[in-house]
Amino acid sequence: MHDELEKNGFRMVTFLIGQPQLKNRKTSLKQARQTQIVGRFMIDEIEFHGIRSAEEGATCLLGYDTATYPNEDWSFTRFFFPQAWAAGMRLVTEGAPLWQEFQDAHDSLGFRTDLEVPMTYFARTVEIALTEFGKDHPDFRFTPEIWKQAVKASKFSAAEEELLIITEAD
Repeated sequence: MHDELEKNGFRMVTFLIGQPQLKNRKTSLKQARQTQIVGRFMIDEIEFHGIRSAEEGATCLLGYDTATYPNEDWSFTRFFFPQAWAAGMRLVTEGAPLWQEFQDAHDSLGFRTDLEVPMTYFARTVEIALTEFGKDHPDFRFTPEIWKQAVKASKFSAAEEELLIITEAD
């Protein structure tokens, strides 16, 4: 397929996203002289990480405040909380309170490593807060308790606990 596209003037760009073990697979392919696979699909390595600070969390939350569904004028935050939005509520200001709830969950499990929240749990937490725990009215604001419940409902702690079990076994 790659060659056929090239013949017709198209260049296929492939992003291979996965676990760190893919680096081992790349090494194996190079040792086996499978250069066509490495050359087409594994040239650049860019590490993707989760949220590592309140500031990074706020940057992601800003996306909910500014991104709109195609052909729509309302951001996601405005869609879920039109009255609160009109009164000035924005998710971007929730970076530190949300981060603190993730940090508390992380610390309660006894981790001694720096916190990194996988994007799936961060996005799931925000989705839960938007759809299940907020009640739109002009005075609505997210509270630490709402974020705590959303983090809990996202199953972030359960995933971290599994990770702790795996790392202790190593």
